[in-house]
Amino acid sequence: MEYERQSKNRPQEIAEAVFCCGVKVACRRISVLRTFAFARGFVEHRGDLRAAKFCGGYSTVKSYVRGEQLHIREMFVPLVHPPGEAQADFGEALVVIAGVEQKAHYLAMDLPHSDGCFVIAFPAETTESFLEGHASALEYFGAVPTRILYDNAKIAVARILGGEERTKTKAFLELQSHYLFADKFGWPAKDNDKPGW
Repeated sequence: MEYERQSKNRPQEIAEAVFCCGVKVACRRISVLRTFAFARGFVEHRGDLRAAKFCGGYSTVKSYVRGEQLHIREMFVPLVHPPGEAQADFGEALVVIAGVEQKAHYLAMDLPHSDGCFVIAFPAETTESFLEGHASALEYFGAVPTRILYDNAKIAVARILGGEERTKTKAFLELQSHYLFADKFGWPAKDNDKPGW
């Protein structure tokens, strides 16, 4: 005589069992520790599961969770940078000048489409160094980008109004009106999130 399963659990029932065990986190990524936590949760709630007419066991739920794990993989979005767009930002570095180590501030402007890069160092991050850095970078590239992406540096942004709206500083507006480029600013307090890039 061949074995035949009496009752099959539908995916919805298994999903409810997973939720009942409080292991939604396990669906994201099962590590050894989370698997043990999952097993403890399953054992602790076994009575509730039986009362809810769930007839599967630990391995049934674990198989379901592993299947869900395949659907919730980390995804990568390819970065596409239109020609003529740039990114500019100030940074700090320790440099040695005449044998003395000191902090320097630098403006880096990058053309992501062509991987063109320009960096110039200054003794301080000031409005004058910001303007001179832009003039030097644009002269080096031999052209003006159509749009430049910035973080929310106080040299360029007087006030963040919300969303993508900014009140720009007078010096930045003068720079922009002289070179005629569009701007784009990153989201506040998100170092790795610059919209549109």
